Amino acid sequence: MNHPKALMKLLLKNCLGKRQSKLIDAQDKEGKTALHLALAHCRKKVARLLLKSGADPNLANPEGSTALHLICKMNRPNALLKLLFEISDKKNQPFSLDAWDKEGKTVLHLALENRLKDVAEWLLRKGADSNLADKERSTALHIICKMRFNHLANILFQISDEKHRHVLVDAQDDEGNTPLHFAMCHVNREVARLLLRRGANPTLANKDGEIPLHIACFWYNDVESLRMLFELSNDKYHSVQLNAKGKRGMTPLNGALYFGYEEAAEFLLRQGADPQLTDELGNTALHVMSKNSHNKDLVEMFFKVNDELNQQL
Repeated sequence: MNHPKALMKLLLKNCLGKRQSKLIDAQDKEGKTALHLALAHCRKKVARLLLKSGADPNLANPEGSTALHLICKMNRPNALLKLLFEISDKKNQPFSLDAWDKEGKTVLHLALENRLKDVAEWLLRKGADSNLADKERSTALHIICKMRFNHLANILFQISDEKHRHVLVDAQDDEGNTPLHFAMCHVNREVARLLLRRGANPTLANKDGEIPLHIACFWYNDVESLRMLFELSNDKYHSVQLNAKGKRGMTPLNGALYFGYEEAAEFLLRQGADPQLTDELGNTALHVMSKNSHNKDLVEMFFKVNDELNQQL
């Protein structure tokens, strides 16, 4: 007999007896249980048998990973997760849904990072705390916005409403970026709109002094995103800081001109962006635009709009 599942069945049936509850969770010299080893090596059938036989899924290995952490690192973990929750319900034994491993990751973090969207939704419905941050201070909402999981963003807020939980829409990671920074970076208007309607503050700056408006103007020439940002920000009482200075003193307008984003630059000028503001090197919008003098359409637009607005340069 060399099938691991058969051997495990025989061991559990004939060898453990009354001491099964203690032996089944025995740890080796590295602090790992049989369940940890089975999950780490993707031996799903063995893990299933151990769980059915009473192995404790809340015990952590030396890396701080519980059974749930390890399962969320697997491919197609749904069947094991279903079994885990069935056992939990049957034994009235709650799971450590929000336990951190040594990397500061919760099970929800891992599910999202491994693109296990259905698992992440399941965890949220089971009560996983979406506001917990990892070592980089990223919450579930940060990861959702980075990964463009639009459906999950809606689900997260829906479940939070049902459970009367507050979502930290303005949580800042180690770099000072909010979920809105990431939504604007990825031109994800759907999620950006959701965040703004949920009260996200568009005036919060990251460590480089950049607000979401900077991000939108530095990465893409997307006027619809800018228009949405202004309209919803004004609706929700937060006014966009049109002339905010970011890294090296660059304003959103100077950024749009620097990257040659004609439509974005025109939109900002018509919203009232000040072309006379200088960066750390003393450059005004005119100086920045002059470096793009090969872009005739950009140059013509710049002077035309400023003339229409009677704006001094």
